[in-house]
Amino acid sequence: MAQEISNREDTLDSRDIIERLEELQGERDALDQDIEDMREELDELKSDLEEAEEAEHDTDILQDKISGVNNDIGAAEESLREWGEDNAEELAVLKKLNEQGDSYGADWGYGATLIRDSYFEEYAQELAEDIGAIDRNAAWPACHIDWSQAAESLKQDYTSIDFAGVTYWVR
Repeated sequence: MAQEISNREDTLDSRDIIERLEELQGERDALDQDIEDMREELDELKSDLEEAEEAEHDTDILQDKISGVNNDIGAAEESLREWGEDNAEELAVLKKLNEQGDSYGADWGYGATLIRDSYFEEYAQELAEDIGAIDRNAAWPACHIDWSQAAESLKQDYTSIDFAGVTYWVR
């Protein structure tokens, strides 16, 4: 099971978003398919019942089966309703996020990093250290760098996307 995706994280990987979205959509589709299959079974049983009644055969077994399938449909619809209460909002939010990311980020399907706006300054500093632009162990000149300005400059290479009211940056 993929982990729930939250807009409280500093960074997110688009592959995790896609995986969770596919998992939720798969669950929803499976529940819908179960209900559709049971309705088809019910239609067949009703047709069989009509034929049995016309032939004046005993219909008790068919009526019991119809009753059982009706109960199963009711239980499946309840399961779908409960699933919706627990997951429909997350599914809708992730669909919207995925659509935005897929249209803005060329690497979205291959793994794009989303950086929360409130974390972007720290991200810029970590990136500068990681690529060797500054020595992470040197106090000078790192202690004199305006990381806010550096982060704003770095944002020029990124696109902002909205994740349920929170801005993330993706490249």
